[in-house]
Amino acid sequence: MGRDKSLLTLPDGGTFVQHAIDRLDSICDDVVISGKTNADHSCLVIEDPVANQGPAIGIAAVLKYAGERSFAGCFVTPVDTPYLSEDDVRHLKETWEASNKLTVARSDRTEPLIGIYPAELADELARLAASDNRSLYAWIESRTHQTVMLSASSCRNINTPTDLSHGS
Repeated sequence: MGRDKSLLTLPDGGTFVQHAIDRLDSICDDVVISGKTNADHSCLVIEDPVANQGPAIGIAAVLKYAGERSFAGCFVTPVDTPYLSEDDVRHLKETWEASNKLTVARSDRTEPLIGIYPAELADELARLAASDNRSLYAWIESRTHQTVMLSASSCRNINTPTDLSHGS
């Protein structure tokens, strides 16, 4: 989109980043932003140690943070999925709590940026991020994981001004 998506606003006037924080805040012990944002918020920001290397590096960094604080895992959700609801988040968390294994959303395909990653995977994700093939999708598909079915609209990202103008 050529701009900071976290600053985009929803019809109710809230920013994408505040919506993402709010949907996680009630079910997570700590909410951390991975990457950059220019939005006002009260969360710790963990910037990618190397820019433009894809999402695996950011997930590895927050998993390291989670492991240092003895958290079992890290709930990952992109700021640009404003239609992912608190109910969706709760459903993912309930599924995760039953097994504590890698849990990702699925709509018409696996959604690697909506899920819960065990903190013990931090080093493995760091190796993935440092590799030539940094595909989270391929990495997830090659390992044991569980999926939670969500609607396509819940998982839809906003990537263009047209996406933004079409709402849910």
